[in-house]
Amino acid sequence: PYIEDIQRFDRERVPERVVHAKGAGAFGVFEATDDASDICKAQ
Repeated sequence: PYIEDIQRFDRERVPERVVHAKGAGAFGVFEATDDASDICKAQ
């Protein structure tokens, strides 16, 4: 039955990705309060 399981899984329809999907929805301004130079290369 392993082959049947694999075939069934292979034939499952994968939903298309939403083309204009919205992001996580964080609004406002990001302001770093601590030095992040040890984890980031940005100046």
